[in-house]
Amino acid sequence: MNKRNCPECGNEITFVNKYTLKRAINLNHSCRICSVRKTNKENVKTGKLKGKNHWAFGKKFSDEYRKKISECHWDSSGNKNPMFGKTFYECWLSKYGKEIADKKLVEFKKKQSINNIGNKNRMFGKPAPQGSGNGWSGWYKGWYFRSLLELSYMIKVIERFKLKWKSAECKELKISYVDWSGKQRNYFADFLINDKYLIECKPKKLRNTPSVLAKSNGAKLWCKENGLTYKLRWIKILSDEIIKNSHDNGIIRFLPKYEEKFQKRCNLNL
Repeated sequence: MNKRNCPECGNEITFVNKYTLKRAINLNHSCRICSVRKTNKENVKTGKLKGKNHWAFGKKFSDEYRKKISECHWDSSGNKNPMFGKTFYECWLSKYGKEIADKKLVEFKKKQSINNIGNKNRMFGKPAPQGSGNGWSGWYKGWYFRSLLELSYMIKVIERFKLKWKSAECKELKISYVDWSGKQRNYFADFLINDKYLIECKPKKLRNTPSVLAKSNGAKLWCKENGLTYKLRWIKILSDEIIKNSHDNGIIRFLPKYEEKFQKRCNLNL
């Protein structure tokens, strides 16, 4: 579970995923309540919440209203939060109706897309975390693979011919390029072979797509400047029988979400 205790009050905090949890640990973030209290104390010290600067200056509130505000402000975590278990779209739907909710959703997604392009993206310039892609990810003899095509290349080429290699998913092999839409992006190939060849495993049907062509052009230029040779490679994927035998013998291990998928695939082939 993606949980930790607040370093100040000790209350348990739940996070959306392991990456937000890791970030909170690295930055030593407190829970929302402690963060608000800390901010308010700092604002009092700096004068932002004193006298005429305070938002409630000159206003009078009933005891009932004060109690209600206090309960909403300090006790709105988990299922006590009015947004608990709801999405923005569900709230828009109930408030504005489907037509306006659909428009707001399109605008929201467009804004999110703009805010996550290029160096605005928190993952810009970083290798993808293990298990974040759509390929069948796991380990083969301790080697991490991100797709069945990578796994097949490991076994049929790297291991068979005993080649010297390392994963190209590292900062020193980061390739900056301009994608088909003109945006600056970063790209990491699959393998570095014999300290000479930068290898990208791609199905033949995808090689002439705008996305792959843009990456290839950027990679070729980068390799030329860094004394390497870029190669696109395709190899026939291992049969289900070979993968199953290696899996049953403990040689191949899939990530949990692909393990379940693999078991269903095996059951269908029985």
